[in-house]
Amino acid sequence: MNLPDGSKRETNTMPQWAGSCWYYLRYLDANNATIFCGSEAEQYWMGTGVSRITSHPEGLKSGHHALRITPGVDLYVGGTEHAVLHLLYARFWHKVLFDLGYVSTAEPFFKLVNQGLILGEDGQKMSKARGNVVNPDDMINEFGADSLRLYEMFMGPLEMTKPWNSKGVEGFIVSSDVYGDCSSMKRARPSLSRT
Repeated sequence: MNLPDGSKRETNTMPQWAGSCWYYLRYLDANNATIFCGSEAEQYWMGTGVSRITSHPEGLKSGHHALRITPGVDLYVGGTEHAVLHLLYARFWHKVLFDLGYVSTAEPFFKLVNQGLILGEDGQKMSKARGNVVNPDDMINEFGADSLRLYEMFMGPLEMTKPWNSKGVEGFIVSSDVYGDCSSMKRARPSLSRT
C-alpha cells in the first residue's frame, strides 16, 4: 500500500498465521462448503452441544462412569518451540471468532502437554546446520516403521528431553520371522464419534 507521503506500508504481516491457527475448527466440519464450520458441528465437537452432554445424577455412586465434557480441544500436544507461537496466535484468532459469535467456547484448548526435544546423537539439539539430524525415512528403511515407533515410545517420558541413539532402534526390530505376516489382519478403526 502506497501512502500519501510516498512511503510503502506492508499489509501482509501474517500470511500464514491467520490460516494455520484455526485448522482445528475446519476439521470439525471439513465437508461444509458454505462456512468454515457449522454451529451444530462446532458445538458437538468442542463440547458445548446439548445433544452430547448427558449427565447421570448419581454419577460414580451408581456404578456408572461419569463422562466429563471438556470445552474445546481436549488435548494439544506440541513442542515448546512450535507450540508457543502457534498457541498464541490460535488463541487470539479463537477469541476473535468467539467474540464474533462463530464459536461457542472462549478458549480453544483444554489441556496442553509440551513434548520434550529429541536430541541428536551428539547430545545437541538436532539441526541441519550441525549435521546431526536423523532422517526417519532412513530409520524406516533399515529397521521398519513399527520398530521406529516402538523405540520412540519407549525413549522416556513424553515431556522429557531425550538423546537419540540409532543403535537403540535395533532392539525394537519387529520381524515377520517372529510375528508372522500381519498384513492380512484387520485393524480396528477408531470411531470418529466422541460419545
